[in-house]
Amino acid sequence: MTVSPPTAIITGAGGQDGSYLAEWLVGRGYQVIAVVRHAPTGYERLRHLDRQIEITQADLRDTSALEELARRCAPAEFYNLAARASSATLFDAPAEMGIENGVVVAQILEILRQTSPRTRFCQAGSSEMFGNATVSPQDETTAFRPRNPYGAAKLFAHVAVRTYRERHGMFACNAVLYNHESPRRAHEMVTRKVAIAAARAYRGLPVALTLGNLDAQRDWGYAGDYVRALWLMLQHHIADDYVVATGKLHSVHDLCEIAFARVGLDYRSFTSIDPNLARPPEAVPLCGDSRRARDVLGWAPAVSFTEMIHAMVDAEIMAIDRNLDQTTHND
Repeated sequence: MTVSPPTAIITGAGGQDGSYLAEWLVGRGYQVIAVVRHAPTGYERLRHLDRQIEITQADLRDTSALEELARRCAPAEFYNLAARASSATLFDAPAEMGIENGVVVAQILEILRQTSPRTRFCQAGSSEMFGNATVSPQDETTAFRPRNPYGAAKLFAHVAVRTYRERHGMFACNAVLYNHESPRRAHEMVTRKVAIAAARAYRGLPVALTLGNLDAQRDWGYAGDYVRALWLMLQHHIADDYVVATGKLHSVHDLCEIAFARVGLDYRSFTSIDPNLARPPEAVPLCGDSRRARDVLGWAPAVSFTEMIHAMVDAEIMAIDRNLDQTTHND
C-alpha cells in the first residue's frame, strides 16, 4: 500500500523563511504548496525548487481563494509566514499592517477550523510583540508590550492562535521569532546592507553604507535554524507557544566588524552615521530565552552569528562576480 506524502502549505513562501522552510520540507518528503503574493518577484527565492513544489499566487485577504486551497489540499501542516514587514516601515500604513499581519491570521484559522480542522498550524510571530519589555531575556511568560503597529498586529495574531487552540481544540502553535538573517534576507535589512557593502568594498566597487546607531543590539540568529524550529513545533504531540532565539546579543558594530573583517577591511573606512536612521532604544534589550524550545523540542541553533555573517558576505561576493561575468559575456 502506497502512503501519500504529507502536504504542507506555506504562506509567505517567497520570502527568506519561506524558501528555507520549503527546502526543509521537500527534503523530508512533503508535498509543498508555496503561496506567494506577487509574480514573478515572489518566485525568485524558490526558483531552485520549481519542479519540486507547487507555487500558487494568492492574496491572503481573499478568503474565498484561501478556502478553496484548504478544501482542495486538506494539508497536514500549514505555516503562516506571510507578513507586511520592514524595519523602515514599522509605522507606515498601520491599518494595512493590522489586517495583513493580524486579522488575516484569524481568517486563516477560521477557514481551517471549518474545512480542515486536523491541520496543524504554525504562526510566525515576532519579538516585536515584547516591544518595551521590562525584563531581559524574554520567554513565553514575559508580558507583551508592543510599541509599533507591526508588533501590535503580530500580537493580535498570537492571541488568535491561542484562542483557536484553547476554544476549538485546534493544533495551533505560535513561534515568537527573534531577528534571523541569511543570504536571502531582504535588501533593506541592516544585515544585508552591511554584507553588500563589505562585498562591494572588497571588489573595489563604490560603497554607500549609512547606519543609524552602531551600539544598537539584537538577538540575531540564522533563518535556516529558525524554520527547523517551526517544523519541530508541529511534530510535537502537544501544541504550544515557543520563543525561538539564540539568547546572545550582538551590536551593529559587531556586525560591521565581522563582515568587513571577512574581507580584510576596516568598516570605519566605508561607513557613515546618520542618527535620524536610529530606532528609539529599548528600555531593556530584546534577547530571547528559548529554553522551552530546547528542552521540549530538542531544538538548538547550529549556525553561529559569525558563521552566518561570513556566509552572507561570501554570497554577495559571488553575486558580484556572477554579474561581472555576465557583463563580460554580453560585451
